[in-house]
Amino acid sequence: MGLRHAGLWADVRDGEDESEAIEVYACLEQAGQYLVLVTQVPLAEPRLSSHSHCYPGVNRLERHAHDLTGLDWLDQPDNRRAPLRLFTRLETATLGGYSTNRWT
Repeated sequence: MGLRHAGLWADVRDGEDESEAIEVYACLEQAGQYLVLVTQVPLAEPRLSSHSHCYPGVNRLERHAHDLTGLDWLDQPDNRRAPLRLFTRLETATLGGYSTNRWT
């Protein structure tokens, strides 16, 4: 169809009773037009087919979504944990007269 993958994100939706779910959004683009696909996955059984077979670059986004929500991607070729930046020391920077602590 000539669509380019433009983004993927997931959000846990707290519902009443047993309607808790993970909402998964995939954004596709073609010639400046965007299509956002939305699906809900039950929190009790958080599994969804991977998009990485069609769009290899989405693998990393799926790994991040897994780390944040627990969503399991079926048939994902690389299910390693997403890399985290290691914070080594606390730096203090002065911005506009205010002192801000920042990890680097």
